[in-house]
Amino acid sequence: MIVSFALAALAACRDDGSLDSDVPIAAAAEEVFVAGGDASGEEWALFSRISALTFTMSGDLALLDARRKRIVVVASDGSLRREIPRPGEGLADLEAPISLVATDDGRLLAWDLGHRAFLAFDTAGAMTGRIQVESSGPGSLNGFGRVLRALPDGRILATGRSGGGPGRPIEAYSSDGVRQTLYTATDHASRDETQADGDLGVGLQIGLREPPEFAPSLLVDVLPDGRVAVVDSVGYRVKLISVGGVVEGTLERPISPFDVTPEIRQAERNRKAEVVQNRRISVTGPGMSQEMREAVGRQILATALDRMTFADQIPVVSAMAVDSEGRIWVARSASDGRSDGPTDVFGADGRYVGTLPANGVRIPVAFGPDGLMAYVERDESGLPIVRVVRLLELGPS
Repeated sequence: MIVSFALAALAACRDDGSLDSDVPIAAAAEEVFVAGGDASGEEWALFSRISALTFTMSGDLALLDARRKRIVVVASDGSLRREIPRPGEGLADLEAPISLVATDDGRLLAWDLGHRAFLAFDTAGAMTGRIQVESSGPGSLNGFGRVLRALPDGRILATGRSGGGPGRPIEAYSSDGVRQTLYTATDHASRDETQADGDLGVGLQIGLREPPEFAPSLLVDVLPDGRVAVVDSVGYRVKLISVGGVVEGTLERPISPFDVTPEIRQAERNRKAEVVQNRRISVTGPGMSQEMREAVGRQILATALDRMTFADQIPVVSAMAVDSEGRIWVARSASDGRSDGPTDVFGADGRYVGTLPANGVRIPVAFGPDGLMAYVERDESGLPIVRVVRLLELGPS
């Protein structure tokens, strides 16, 4: 059954390796556990803001609750494995954690902007040291780059900020904090800074630096052999980067991006306006009353809404990730740029496996061993919950 399916998929491929039409596949999954939410009844499971998820090699799920400055490790049965720091120990170790990765030897590395270092924790949850990183240059993590995951050779993969340069760096940090640019990706998501004058009698200047709506995101993940998959274009193109930073191959399909029509622009403005109406923010400042702080917050949101710009096209690829078996999952955009589209799956060898429907299994926040997949959702009270499922089968529809 599996062999005949693979042959059918290859028969649909052109000589150049691209695929003209979808080969439908389906995925079967079972729920493993749900953690968090108002109904959990467990203090440890009352999450505030989950900013990162990562699976350990043993199948534990580690999550970073950034607002509460803690790491929660959940066992594969949904029970609490440990909290870092332990309740009552204080928050001396974690100051401003923003990312979390698991290494092959079972350690957890938290990128902490307050320390400007990676904090290393062993399997028992004890902090074993820190990796101070190079802080110079616009591409550095201190420029609010994003940590992705650990490479098989022990280095840590991260993306830096472009800083006005020709592209966005994808970097590898060694165990002593030395930074090496592995690859420089195309940066579509920047524009000139715009200033808007405030009119609240406080001499407010609002500095905005927002990318155009529907600008392509930089999508990066790592295959088990250390190659890095990168999406940095509007079209359907997944680059495979070697451990030495060379583009070894590209996964492509002849699928054109959708144009951003006036109707799509208006729908996006309406959607953002609804978000602004339902969001309450305030700005701190000397001599400002609570009423004025909230008014300034509303003005910032309204100004951002007025100054929305749009890319000309909706990127074909909306999300991309690699599972523990090395399969590359590529989610495609829907015609409106916001709804879920279908998801293509490629093997680690780059061969097209097939396409999951838009209402099928989606790319998770984190893939784990033995088919584990973790998603972040919200309960009826709006509190974050983590749902973990196990992929049982991926094959012909």
